[in-house]
Order: sequence, then C-alpha cells, then structure tokens
Amino acid sequence: MMNVSILNLYFSLHVVILGAAFLSYLLRTANNKKWIPLKAKEELHLNYLLLILIIVLPLAASFLTDRYQFEPITRTFSATTYKEFDSLPPAESHEKIILGESKIHTDVPLAWLKNFALWLLLTSCFICFVRTINEILKMTSLLRKSFLVKSLGKVRIAFSDRINVPFSLLTLKHAWVVLPESYMMQSEKTRISIYHELQHHRQGDTQWVYLFQLFKAFAGVNPILHFWMKVISELQELKVDENLIGRGKVSPRDYAQCLIDVAESVVMGEKQLVCAAGLPFLPERHLLKRRIDFMFRRNVSNKIVFMFLVAFLLSSMASFAFGTGNFVGSRSMSMDEVKKLALDVGEEGEFPIIVNELVLEQLNRYIGTVQGKEAMKKALRRMETYRFLIEGKLKNYNLPFELLAVPIIESAYQNLPESQNPLFAAGLWQFIRATARNYGLRIDRALELDERLDPELATDAAARYLLANQLRFKDWHLAVLAYNMGENNVQKAINKVGSRNAWDLITAGYEGDKNYLAKLIAAILIMKNPALVD
Repeated sequence: MMNVSILNLYFSLHVVILGAAFLSYLLRTANNKKWIPLKAKEELHLNYLLLILIIVLPLAASFLTDRYQFEPITRTFSATTYKEFDSLPPAESHEKIILGESKIHTDVPLAWLKNFALWLLLTSCFICFVRTINEILKMTSLLRKSFLVKSLGKVRIAFSDRINVPFSLLTLKHAWVVLPESYMMQSEKTRISIYHELQHHRQGDTQWVYLFQLFKAFAGVNPILHFWMKVISELQELKVDENLIGRGKVSPRDYAQCLIDVAESVVMGEKQLVCAAGLPFLPERHLLKRRIDFMFRRNVSNKIVFMFLVAFLLSSMASFAFGTGNFVGSRSMSMDEVKKLALDVGEEGEFPIIVNELVLEQLNRYIGTVQGKEAMKKALRRMETYRFLIEGKLKNYNLPFELLAVPIIESAYQNLPESQNPLFAAGLWQFIRATARNYGLRIDRALELDERLDPELATDAAARYLLANQLRFKDWHLAVLAYNMGENNVQKAINKVGSRNAWDLITAGYEGDKNYLAKLIAAILIMKNPALVD
C-alpha cells in the first residue's frame, strides 16, 4: 500500500507531465507561427529539459515538502476528540480527503485514493510490459529474418521484405539500420535512408526510446503522455532533417521527394515501424508538411531567447511540481530533531520532557498526517480562548505551565457535554462524574446542572486533582497517568511492576488511554512550537 509521501509523488508526477505537455504545446505553436523562431534542435532540447525536470522536480518536491511548509491541495476530516481519533482503525481507512475548500465539497476516503493510485500504477506497468514484450518479439523475429548487407563496428545495415519504411533500432550489442527490400535497386533512396537512420543513432534518439518506455510504465494511463511522446518523436525527425540538410549530406529536393515516397508507400497499407520511434503509426499529413517546411526554413539561433526559454520552463515546471508536491500533506521528524526540540523546551519548563519512540510516533502522527495536523491546529486555536483562565489557575496552584496541554489531548479544547462522549466524560478536562464530584463539581442526574461544563470551575478542579496526584507520587509523569487512569490504578501498577518509572508501567501494559503520556508530551512540544502544524 502506498504511503502518503509516495501518493504525493505519484500525483505530482502526473500533474508535472500535464504541465510539461502544455509547455511543449506552447513551444510548438510559437515555433510553427514563427513567434519564437527556434531550430528543431533547440525545440527538441527544450523538450528533453522538460523530460529531465519531470524526473527531478517531483522527487525534489517530495523531499523538500517534508522539511518546509507547503499547504496541501486537499485536506482530511479530523475526529471530534483525540480519544475518538485513537479509537479509529490504525489502517487510516477513516481518513477522508476533502476536495476543495468551499463548504460544498466532495469526500473521498484516503484509503480509496491510495488504492486507486496503486491500481493506475500497476495498470500502467502491466500494459507497458505486455506491449514491450510484444514489440521485442516482433523486432527479434524481423531482425532474424532480415538480410544483413554490411557490418561496421556496432552498426548493422540490413534489408527486410516485411517492412515498407526504414527504421533504426539500438539493441544491447548492435545499432541496426533496417531498410525495405524494395530499396535495394534504388541507390539514392538507400543512401538517403541510411544517412537518416544513422543520424538517429548519432543524436541518441534510439536510446531515448527506452526512457520513453520507462515513462509509460509509470504514467502510461495518462493520455497526455502519449501525445507528448509523439511530439518528441516528431521533433527527433525534424532534427535529423535539419542536420542532414544543414551539413549538405543530401539535397533538400531529393530529401523531400524521399519523404513523399515513403509516405505514399504506406498511406494505404498497415501501420509500420517508423524510424527511431519504435512504435507503429501512419505518417500524418501535417507532419510531412511540417518536415518539408522546416527543410527550407532558415531559423537563426538566438542564445538569449533560448536561455530565456530555459529559465521560463524551469520556473514553470517548479511551480507545477512544488504546487502539487504536498497533494495530501505529509511531514515527519527524526529522533535527533525531536530530542533537540525537547532539549530547548525542557530548559524553559518544569514538566520533564522525555523523548522516546512512543513520543516520536505520536508527534509524527500529529504533524505528519493531515488529520492529526488539522485537529491539532484547531485545538491550538481554541486554546487561546481559555489560555488566560487556565494559566492563571496553574500559577495559583504553582503547577507547570506545560499542563496547559492536558485539554488538548482530552477534548481538543472543546467544552463537550457528556452526551458526545461514549465514556461519559464532559468539559474541557473530560471529567467523569465520580472524579468531578470528588473535587467539588455539582452534577444532577438529569444533567440540567453540570459544572464540568463551567470552564473556570472545571479548571480549578483539574488543577487541584493534578496537584494532589503530584503530592502523592512526587512525579509529574505518574501524576498525569493518575489523572487519566485514576490514582489507585497507578498505585496498583507500581506495586505489581516494582517501579516508579511511568514508562516502565506503560511498557508493562499499565495505562489508561493508550499512549496517553506520549501524546501529552507530543502536544507540549507542539504547543511550544506551533509552527510544526502551520
């Protein structure tokens, strides 16, 4: 199953391909209309640059969005409270993507989106594999039955009675040029065709074919990719034409006539293997016209214009990649980073900040999943409403400022009634009835009076409860465990485990809400460094 970062990378790849194809189309249109006169070689090199950027930029975007803040395009629903969040399955099937920022939006389960992306990837790979094997078998059969006429180093020149159009092909051992058998008695056409196909080998077109196949393996379900690969193949042909005519190897008139003869030979026939593309298609009328037009066009190279276009493509493609590099949103921290963060936080406060694997896991869950991050951001915003009240109470009872984070993991700073909690707790501090009454909060049977929902009274009771636990256990970690699971249960755990270290009790399985202490420390770190969830 894809994780979120790979999912981001996959969708970023498709968006970048769309952007690259669009930019390629703009270049092609501008060159055809002579708004930006470019040689075929320059236009092809700009397309090669786009191909390279397709590989580099999504990877860079995926790498950098884990270290810098980029708002995700999509968001997820967050649970009402962290207790509800933790009660949901760990497989993330509960997470839903919100497509769009408006109040009217479309809900898509994140697991469904991952499965869909995985299905697209596997489909692309399967189709590409089948087609590639089929082409290899056809090529192998064709080359085996061809008549070899000349061998020059790695180059092999052969004739075949199974084709109507010349083509070139690079294998592991040889660079092949294969001509139709009908050319054997036409020396001028043979000469021009050999020059043409050898030029494909010289300029690396027969090598790019394999990279094209790799692209199709990963994104072959994207129809725009196939259109763009065809455009690049056409540009390769134009560059060959430009080189042969420019170097005076052949005359433009003879070369143009050869192109027309080739087109006529297949226009009524079946699809053929054409030149370096290695893929079957019929020569199109517009391409033939464009090739002949390029032969007689005299575009002058302009380095300033070319460099401007390079800069334009780089900036445009970067915007496509980084704009979608955090499609769903993902961020995580290493153990070393969190320890450094904890060291800075620990120097400022009285509550002991311990970082271990449990704390790291919870911290990354809050800042590394969109659901966790959104819930934490909302909790921190709500906290500001009660900050002055709670800080005042903590100061009155000489309690650590860090306990301001307890309502974050209890209620996400929502003053929730008991009816919204399956455990029958209520208020910012999520008191159950028995504990609330022990600390002076009044609750009647009909819940018409429920002082757990009075922020000031509940905060005072919570402060006294935490202070009582600290006085009893002389340890803040044990005190907050007692707040969550009850002081008597903590004492029983100490007696059974034989340790007063809260983490030993947790490791032995004695805790209330799972990972309660780890969540609290993670919340403290985020509370003191809110930029982590910005």
